[in-house]
Amino acid sequence: MIFLWLVSIISFLSSTEVTFKVDMSNADGWLNGNPPSCGSPTISGTFFEWNEYQNLIEISNNIWGITLELEPGDFHEYKFANCGWNFEIIPESSSCTVSFFGSTNRYVNIPSSDIELEPVLFGTCDLSNGTPYWQLVWSDEFDQPNIDLSKWSYDIGVGNWGWGNNEAQYYTSNSNNSFIENGKLVIKANNNNFGTQNYTSARLKTKNKGDWTYGKFVIRAKLPAGRGTWPAIWMLPTSNIYGGWPYSGEIDIMEAVGHDYGIIHGTVHSETYNWNFGIPPSSGEIFVDDFNSEFHDYIIEWDEYGIRWFIDDIQYHSYPNYNQGSSVWPFDQNFHLILNIAIGGTWGGQEGIDNSIFPVQMEVDYVRVYQHVNQPETQNVTFLVDMQNEIVSESGIYLVGSDDHSNNEFGDGIQMTNLGVGNDIWSVVVPLSPGVYTYGYRNGDSAEDLINLINCDSINSNMRVILVENENLTVGPHCYGSCTACYNLNVKDNIEQISSFILDNIYPNPFNPDLNLSFSIYEKTKIEIIIYDINGEKLEIIQEGFFGVGTHDIKWKADTYSSGIYFVNFFDGRNHTTKKIMLLK
Repeated sequence: MIFLWLVSIISFLSSTEVTFKVDMSNADGWLNGNPPSCGSPTISGTFFEWNEYQNLIEISNNIWGITLELEPGDFHEYKFANCGWNFEIIPESSSCTVSFFGSTNRYVNIPSSDIELEPVLFGTCDLSNGTPYWQLVWSDEFDQPNIDLSKWSYDIGVGNWGWGNNEAQYYTSNSNNSFIENGKLVIKANNNNFGTQNYTSARLKTKNKGDWTYGKFVIRAKLPAGRGTWPAIWMLPTSNIYGGWPYSGEIDIMEAVGHDYGIIHGTVHSETYNWNFGIPPSSGEIFVDDFNSEFHDYIIEWDEYGIRWFIDDIQYHSYPNYNQGSSVWPFDQNFHLILNIAIGGTWGGQEGIDNSIFPVQMEVDYVRVYQHVNQPETQNVTFLVDMQNEIVSESGIYLVGSDDHSNNEFGDGIQMTNLGVGNDIWSVVVPLSPGVYTYGYRNGDSAEDLINLINCDSINSNMRVILVENENLTVGPHCYGSCTACYNLNVKDNIEQISSFILDNIYPNPFNPDLNLSFSIYEKTKIEIIIYDINGEKLEIIQEGFFGVGTHDIKWKADTYSSGIYFVNFFDGRNHTTKKIMLLK
């Protein structure tokens, strides 16, 4: 009993406190630091064997975290979740993730001393800068006695063929069809003759007073009920860049028709997807029983990747951008908001109009528009240079370039690091904003000379050039003083085979504890196989000797090593092949 107590105390004293933090301001259902109704965010991972999750606690506005005691030297995968098991989705090959068998997770190597990880934006590898992802850029709280005409204007009349839908109302700007009451915008439809129509209503729009490309649009409203009603919260393009409807698009944030009680629709229209001459448009629907007695938030999140529809914090539809052009995605231009109640029409009047329901009204508590207005995010650019044909200076290898990072105040560049896996590759990671940059390398005090080299696509005879866009980038490895990889420079006219071996398979990967390595030899040669840890430290030479022509299989037993990422390197005296492997225990 005393022994077990001592073991417990020793384990506790040797553990490391790791604080995980996440910025939830860009997560679904979050606004102004308030969590959705499902509760606080959570975390799970291999430290819980994925069998449980724990709730995070709020550290500051939008930032949530937890401190766990973990064993030094362990490797763990983990994910944050937006309530319970609703895990974030992070793209494969992201800078902060590992992927195995279709599963992509964050990872952390546990150090020997306590550590507090930097907060990351939910679902990304981007570090939080403390500014909420969605920032309010436009709103109307309807807290003034009259409708604010600096934000809203009216569509008047019957439009063309009942606004294109054979609708039965006449839209007016009269105060009996739209007004402010008890801090709410009221749009009221009445059964009274006006012009050629039997009903009046109102249609307000923000055109040329509120126009946006991308954003989060939140409209809190209580809707009318009754056969013949057709309330809508929607968006049209401010300028028909791609042509008239439907070529320039339409985004329906909320539509409901009185003959289909409680069904809320979210839809987009385009040249390809429309009811007139195209494929039926992409639409989602959700049942809301108290739509006419309670207020709800009708929401879209719209960015260059797609449009997502929510009611309160429940997502019920999405329309992704597959980069198929304006006929499918005309939603890269400014759109404006429209609020209205239509009466009758091709959809709203499919089962007639019940005149006993009038007057009917839609009440709007607020309209809020958010955008992600931060500066373009920097991208991690990894520069790789191969020094296998050079004598490396004792002072090291440097990256020099046209950006502030690689040209410090003395103009002597930024020092690079040898990867340490036996392949003469030197590396440095530089955060760069999108743009065009020139760069080169320096070996100690001597800069490489590119004057007589071609195919560098350079705008400067002594520098290379790269274009940084909105994703991380790896440049090279280029041979020092060259625009190509070193092996391209070593190919002779009569030599087709550069390497004397080829790595056929490494399996299973992840593994525990045995790893099988299969490789083929094309000419008798000496092969050295070395295992390195994630920091490039040589751990073990698992094979060294001559192999004959043919296929060879060897096995590495890793039962004395802890879970984590390792590298296996094959070297035949001329060429290296390095592969990443993962040990999971």
